[in-house]
Amino acid sequence: NNNPAKANGGRELKKLDKTERLQFAMQSFLWWEAPVLEEGVNWNTMEHAGVSFPEEYEPHGIPMLYNGQPVTLTPAQEEAATFFAAMDPEGMHLGNPKTAPIFIKNFFADFRQVLGKKHAIQKFDKCDFGPIRQHLNEQKIIRKAITDDERKANKEDRNQVLHRFGYAIVDGHIERVGNYNMEPPGAFRGRGEHPKMGKLKSRVSPELVSLNLSECAAVPKCPVPGHAWGDVRHDPKGQWLANWKENINGQSKYMQLAAQSSFKGKSDRSKYSKAALLCKYITKIRKSYKKDLKSKDVETRQLATATWVIDRLALRVGGEKDTDEEADTVGCCSLRVEHLTFDPNDEGGDNKEIELEFLGKDSMLFKQTIDFGAEMYNQGEGGMGDQVFKNLEGFCKKKKSTEEVFHAINPTLLNAHLKKF
Repeated sequence: NNNPAKANGGRELKKLDKTERLQFAMQSFLWWEAPVLEEGVNWNTMEHAGVSFPEEYEPHGIPMLYNGQPVTLTPAQEEAATFFAAMDPEGMHLGNPKTAPIFIKNFFADFRQVLGKKHAIQKFDKCDFGPIRQHLNEQKIIRKAITDDERKANKEDRNQVLHRFGYAIVDGHIERVGNYNMEPPGAFRGRGEHPKMGKLKSRVSPELVSLNLSECAAVPKCPVPGHAWGDVRHDPKGQWLANWKENINGQSKYMQLAAQSSFKGKSDRSKYSKAALLCKYITKIRKSYKKDLKSKDVETRQLATATWVIDRLALRVGGEKDTDEEADTVGCCSLRVEHLTFDPNDEGGDNKEIELEFLGKDSMLFKQTIDFGAEMYNQGEGGMGDQVFKNLEGFCKKKKSTEEVFHAINPTLLNAHLKKF
């Protein structure tokens, strides 16, 4: 019978598109059953198409105003002005009285460099990005009003980029690539009150990008005409496919496989296995810190208190940061007195509540009131909540709000302490 519909009981078989076929191909690979590579090696062969770059800037010709008068800008200057105009004046950066001054100061300093010292634009207060902002808003409306055919064509264009750059072949099987699109230039936003928000992110050229491939793989053609890759490496111990340095913090950025890849699966399995080993030691650790919470030695008492906080409140260890370069995020060891509010509801008496409020990893707000006198913090292996409260109270006494709670310890000391178990 040559009729597929009849062969399937009268139902027509679903036709899979290319993306769906690739998805099934990836799912067929069971990485946990694959041969184990030697220690430190992540792959034997790897092949991919490199990085997809954003299109070059196309000037729109809409002038900004300075002191009420239109100002003609070069394409590079117009692009920088457009980055600022694209920001929502009432949004989380320009609409926040804490972040707006930082953003504006950083942006205008970089904008002045693009303009040049002798340019007519000298003061931000006289700048009006309104005409460009209006143009951008009109373009948004136009894009929303496209026809179904245009929307379908746009999707096909995105799929072409996905199918070219979004997959890699690792040890003979297909893997999905995570961030295959190069970050476009723009005004850096950062998280929280990042000290560098507003600075201009430069356009990354292919010459700044290094690729990681196996020696037997063909070097992919650079997708930007007239340009070439900066370097090609063969490092099977690295999980990265491409890397480059961004200009804001001078940090290395990496193109890697997606979250559902075998690399991520193996990494997660390793983390969970290590976490499972903690079961063998947790009783010993808790017994130790319960004894040391009452130690007369400040360092010992702080190590025990910090370990209790990490164990019972699930705080990260935390380390020192240069707040001129990074957002002021903290963990247990870097808590400051200003992050703790004792008896936040002014109940008085023998109240043992502390409100903890600080920015944690990725500038996520941690705000929680802990009742250290509650039964849940004073019963079982990890009890001693009353003593922890007393210790924290003592650590904060006679200190300025900007001083560290755990002044006698640091992450290195804490990690060395835990390694003893």
